[in-house]
Amino acid sequence: MIDSFKYTFYLLLLMFSNAIYSQITVTDITDFDFGKFTKNTSGSITISAAGIRSVTGGVYALSSSHTSAALIEVKQVSTNIINITYSDSTLTNGTTTLTLTVGPTDQPNDVLSPTGGNIPDDVYIGCTLNITSNATSGTYTGTFDVIFTAN
Repeated sequence: MIDSFKYTFYLLLLMFSNAIYSQITVTDITDFDFGKFTKNTSGSITISAAGIRSVTGGVYALSSSHTSAALIEVKQVSTNIINITYSDSTLTNGTTTLTLTVGPTDQPNDVLSPTGGNIPDDVYIGCTLNITSNATSGTYTGTFDVIFTAN
C-alpha cells in the first residue's frame, strides 16, 4: 500500500510581459493531494482541476482518503489577461522517481481574466501521477513551476 502521495507545491515562478510587478499577488492555498492508494502494477492517478480523483491500470484508490487539486489565489489591481503555463515534474521518495504531468487548470484555455481591483481569483490545477510497477511506499515530494504572464 502506498502511504501517501501528497505533492507539495513548493515553487511558484512568476513572469510578466509588462513591467507592472507590484500589481499582482499569487498565493499557494492548497497543494496536490492524491490521497492513499495501493497498486499491484503500473498505472496512474489523476486529480482533475475540480478535485475529482481517477485511477488507471493497476492503481486502486482507497475510498476513505482526502484528495485535492492545487489551488492558487491570484490578485491583480488591473484586469490584464493572464496566461497560465506550467511544466511537468518528477516526484521522489529518495529511492523511486515518478513522473507528474501538470495541468490543465480550471481556466478556459489556461487564460485567466482577472476580476481586478485586487479581488482574489482562484485557479485550480489538476495533474496526473504516473505510478511505475517498482514504486515503493512512502511520501513523495517534488516541485513544479507555474508561470503567470500578464498581457
